[in-house]
Amino acid sequence: DNKKVRIKPLLITNNIVKNPVAASIRTSLRDEISRLVGKLTYEKLVEEILGYKLQKHLGGLAAKITPIRESEIRAFELVEREGVKTYTPRKPKELSKEEEEFEKEQEVKEEETGEKKEKAEELEEKEEAPEEAKEEVLEEAQ
Repeated sequence: DNKKVRIKPLLITNNIVKNPVAASIRTSLRDEISRLVGKLTYEKLVEEILGYKLQKHLGGLAAKITPIRESEIRAFELVEREGVKTYTPRKPKELSKEEEEFEKEQEVKEEETGEKKEKAEELEEKEEAPEEAKEEVLEEAQ
Protein backbone atom coordinates (compact mmCIF):
# COMPACT_ATOMS: atom_id res chain seq x y z
CA ASP A 1 0.00 0.00 0.00
CA ASN A 2 3.07 2.26 0.39
CA LYS A 3 1.80 3.19 3.85
CA LYS A 4 4.45 3.57 6.49
CA VAL A 5 3.73 2.06 9.88
CA ARG A 6 5.59 2.06 13.15
CA ILE A 7 5.36 -1.21 15.06
CA LYS A 8 6.86 -1.57 18.51
CA PRO A 9 6.89 -5.15 19.79
CA LEU A 10 7.22 -6.02 23.47
CA LEU A 11 8.73 -9.37 24.43
CA ILE A 12 9.13 -10.63 27.98
CA THR A 13 11.62 -13.42 28.46
CA ASN A 14 11.50 -16.10 31.14
CA ASN A 15 14.93 -15.08 32.42
CA ILE A 16 17.12 -12.00 32.40
CA VAL A 17 19.10 -11.99 29.16
CA LYS A 18 22.48 -10.50 28.32
CA ASN A 19 22.86 -7.63 25.85
CA PRO A 20 24.05 -9.77 22.88
CA VAL A 21 20.99 -12.02 23.23
CA ALA A 22 18.65 -9.02 23.44
CA ALA A 23 20.32 -7.45 20.40
CA SER A 24 19.95 -10.70 18.47
CA ILE A 25 16.23 -10.84 19.32
CA ARG A 26 15.75 -7.20 18.29
CA THR A 27 17.47 -7.60 14.93
CA SER A 28 15.64 -10.82 14.09
CA LEU A 29 12.29 -9.21 14.99
CA ARG A 30 13.07 -6.09 12.94
CA ASP A 31 13.97 -8.21 9.93
CA GLU A 32 10.88 -10.37 10.25
CA ILE A 33 8.49 -7.46 10.83
CA SER A 34 9.84 -5.50 7.87
CA ARG A 35 9.62 -8.59 5.66
CA LEU A 36 6.02 -9.31 6.67
CA VAL A 37 4.92 -5.68 6.47
CA GLY A 38 6.29 -5.47 2.94
CA LYS A 39 4.17 -8.44 1.86
CA LEU A 40 0.88 -7.63 3.58
CA THR A 41 -1.56 -4.83 2.88
CA TYR A 42 -2.31 -2.37 5.66
CA GLU A 43 -5.77 -3.85 6.29
CA LYS A 44 -4.41 -7.40 6.38
CA LEU A 45 -1.66 -6.32 8.78
CA VAL A 46 -4.22 -4.80 11.15
CA GLU A 47 -6.25 -8.02 11.00
CA GLU A 48 -3.16 -10.05 11.85
CA ILE A 49 -2.36 -7.87 14.86
CA LEU A 50 -5.94 -7.86 16.14
CA GLY A 51 -6.16 -11.61 15.61
CA TYR A 52 -2.97 -12.04 17.69
CA LYS A 53 -1.34 -13.98 14.84
CA LEU A 54 1.57 -11.59 14.36
CA GLN A 55 2.40 -11.59 18.07
CA LYS A 56 2.32 -15.37 18.19
CA HIS A 57 4.54 -15.61 15.11
CA LEU A 58 7.08 -13.13 16.52
CA GLY A 59 7.07 -14.88 19.90
CA GLY A 60 7.81 -18.19 18.19
CA LEU A 61 10.62 -16.60 16.22
CA ALA A 62 12.20 -15.12 19.36
CA ALA A 63 11.69 -18.37 21.28
CA LYS A 64 14.27 -19.95 18.98
CA ILE A 65 16.83 -17.63 20.58
CA THR A 66 15.66 -17.68 24.22
CA PRO A 67 12.50 -18.79 26.05
CA ILE A 68 9.75 -16.16 25.77
CA ARG A 69 6.99 -15.66 28.33
CA GLU A 70 4.93 -13.00 26.57
CA SER A 71 4.84 -11.44 23.10
CA GLU A 72 2.77 -8.31 22.45
CA ILE A 73 2.59 -5.32 20.13
CA ARG A 74 2.79 -2.32 22.44
CA ALA A 75 2.48 0.33 19.72
CA PHE A 76 1.18 0.33 16.18
CA GLU A 77 0.70 3.55 14.28
CA LEU A 78 0.36 4.82 10.75
CA VAL A 79 3.10 7.37 10.03
CA GLU A 80 1.97 10.02 7.58
CA ARG A 81 4.71 12.62 7.81
CA GLU A 82 7.53 13.01 5.29
CA GLY A 83 11.16 12.06 5.83
CA VAL A 84 10.59 8.93 7.92
CA LYS A 85 13.36 6.37 7.57
CA THR A 86 12.32 2.87 6.63
CA TYR A 87 14.08 -0.20 7.92
CA THR A 88 15.46 -2.55 5.32
CA PRO A 89 16.12 -6.07 6.50
CA ARG A 90 19.64 -7.42 6.44
CA LYS A 91 20.11 -10.20 3.94
CA PRO A 92 17.21 -12.40 2.90
CA LYS A 93 17.45 -15.69 4.71
CA GLU A 94 15.98 -19.07 4.09
CA LEU A 95 12.59 -19.43 5.70
CA SER A 96 12.07 -21.95 8.46
CA LYS A 97 9.23 -24.46 8.25
CA GLU A 98 7.06 -22.40 10.64
CA GLU A 99 7.57 -19.23 8.60
CA GLU A 100 6.77 -21.05 5.36
CA GLU A 101 3.57 -22.44 6.91
CA PHE A 102 2.62 -18.95 8.15
CA GLU A 103 3.10 -17.48 4.67
CA LYS A 104 1.18 -20.32 3.02
CA GLU A 105 -1.72 -19.71 5.42
CA GLN A 106 -1.70 -16.04 4.46
CA GLU A 107 -1.77 -16.88 0.74
CA VAL A 108 -4.59 -19.40 1.23
CA LYS A 109 -6.62 -16.87 3.24
CA GLU A 110 -6.15 -14.24 0.55
CA GLU A 111 -7.28 -16.72 -2.12
CA GLU A 112 -10.30 -17.73 0.00
CA THR A 113 -11.36 -14.14 0.55
CA GLY A 114 -11.06 -13.54 -3.19
CA GLU A 115 -13.22 -16.59 -3.88
CA LYS A 116 -15.77 -15.50 -1.27
CA LYS A 117 -16.02 -12.07 -2.88
CA GLU A 118 -16.58 -13.68 -6.28
CA LYS A 119 -19.28 -15.98 -4.86
CA ALA A 120 -20.97 -13.03 -3.13
CA GLU A 121 -20.98 -11.09 -6.40
CA GLU A 122 -22.45 -14.10 -8.25
CA LEU A 123 -25.19 -14.45 -5.62
CA GLU A 124 -26.01 -10.76 -5.89
CA GLU A 125 -26.31 -11.11 -9.68
CA LYS A 126 -28.56 -14.16 -9.28
CA GLU A 127 -30.76 -12.32 -6.80
CA GLU A 128 -31.08 -9.36 -9.15
CA ALA A 129 -31.96 -11.53 -12.14
CA PRO A 130 -35.28 -12.92 -10.77
CA GLU A 131 -36.42 -9.42 -9.82
CA GLU A 132 -35.75 -8.20 -13.36
CA ALA A 133 -37.62 -11.20 -14.78
CA LYS A 134 -40.59 -10.46 -12.49
CA GLU A 135 -40.62 -6.84 -13.62
CA GLU A 136 -40.55 -7.93 -17.27
CA VAL A 137 -43.45 -10.34 -16.70
CA LEU A 138 -45.46 -7.64 -14.94
CA GLU A 139 -44.81 -5.18 -17.78
CA GLU A 140 -45.93 -7.74 -20.37
CA ALA A 141 -49.11 -8.47 -18.37
CA GLN A 142 -50.04 -4.80 -18.35
